[in-house]
Amino acid sequence: MDEQTPADRLAFREQTVKDWIRVTQRDLDVEEVLDYILAYDLEAELLDVSLFDDPMSGLESLAFHIKSREMMYPDDTQVPLLMTVAAARPYLNMLFRDIERYGESERYRPCIDALNTLDLDQLDILVAVIDEYWRTREFLSVAQNHVTLTNELLEGDETFSLENFSDAKKGIDIYKKCMDICDSGFPSLQNMMYVLEENDPREKNFISMGFGAIQNSLEDHEVFDPLVDAIDTDLRNAISHGDIWVDNVENTIETNNPDKSYSLAEFEIAVTTVIPLARFVATLPTAIRAQWAADKSGFSEHAMRKFVS
Repeated sequence: MDEQTPADRLAFREQTVKDWIRVTQRDLDVEEVLDYILAYDLEAELLDVSLFDDPMSGLESLAFHIKSREMMYPDDTQVPLLMTVAAARPYLNMLFRDIERYGESERYRPCIDALNTLDLDQLDILVAVIDEYWRTREFLSVAQNHVTLTNELLEGDETFSLENFSDAKKGIDIYKKCMDICDSGFPSLQNMMYVLEENDPREKNFISMGFGAIQNSLEDHEVFDPLVDAIDTDLRNAISHGDIWVDNVENTIETNNPDKSYSLAEFEIAVTTVIPLARFVATLPTAIRAQWAADKSGFSEHAMRKFVS
């Protein structure tokens, strides 16, 4: 990549801002947007893997994109790392938005905190596993099911709520799709647990263990037990075997087990609890890769703390 002068970068920045304002039809002043970008602290944002920050606004995303691109110029080895972080942000924003709007932040706090404690050696191991995972049929299953969940069943950005029996039938489809994602995606949690326990999962084949065995293993770990607890096993099994039906007389969702039925309110809670779990499982490899890239580029808070010490 040819080295750019400061004047070149400023010209590119201004042109990008003008194009963005044209495309988005925002009523914004070009100079004010440029001032915002100038003051934008990229280093503080390079690894914003936090449950408690609001998703990036359009203006924040623009500033992030421009400053990430500009930081690539001094050293070409930074390009893939910064692009990895930048590419991950929309997926992380969508994940954290859903965790928050479904009221599930506390469930995922231990896992996010654990992710932020991993050092670069541990992240190197996980990224090697992820690179292999992304070549598997299981990954394709998770990815395709996640797209179906988002674009078709949840219709993009809709929050699921159960208002009638038509919604109940849709809720069954959503729960099943979430479980399809977890069935193929839970090995990612197992890999992370293995690394947290100072083990190396690269020679392990957790995919072959099956969902039940992985679920039992995760239940014994304080970081992952809250995630496993998001699954109603009775409901999962009933949906998996087709043993579930809607009783529009009693206003309940019934299973073939006469001792296990759900009111509409109970069923809504079950579905809205598992939606963020499916998103988390599908997005975790991307979050790990983003953490690794930010640490390796030297700009994550964790890396900065190590440098200062």
